[in-house]
Amino acid sequence: MRKNRGATIVIGIIFGFITFAITVFLFDSPQRAFMLGALTAAIYMLGLGLIDDINVKKYENADSLIEGEILLKDAANYYSDKLLCNGILYLTADRLIFISYEKKPVYREEILFKDIKRATYGKVCRYIHGLKLFMKDSTIKGFALKDIEPFLEQINRVLVPSLFDESD
Repeated sequence: MRKNRGATIVIGIIFGFITFAITVFLFDSPQRAFMLGALTAAIYMLGLGLIDDINVKKYENADSLIEGEILLKDAANYYSDKLLCNGILYLTADRLIFISYEKKPVYREEILFKDIKRATYGKVCRYIHGLKLFMKDSTIKGFALKDIEPFLEQINRVLVPSLFDESD
């Protein structure tokens, strides 16, 4: 329960309060309702924390699968015409590598920078915005990331080097 600890606690408290409100108004005394609400919040936080820890642990060894130096790494949701899943997106000097453990066997896709026509910030799925890659073979791939700017800057640095020249 590393990154999502605050959200888990807030949602657990909300569920506890909802349980308390329903119990006190419909069934029992306030003391029992308070105990039931606190128990509901604790069970929810514990369960969600365990699920989150399991999800984090399954991606801990993914770094060893990447050849070369990892410049950037972030959890991502991958949207394409073929696949929709979540995993980890890595950026190296010459490619993007997406690894997902949701599918068996492990799904891995490498996107070479030379195969990318253009990279922008845009709508990758119905209501989701993220890193949108227009490929030279006319396909579009999208990644919903927490921090898109560094990925977009590094990709465009390779694709359009004249924009990033430091000449006077």
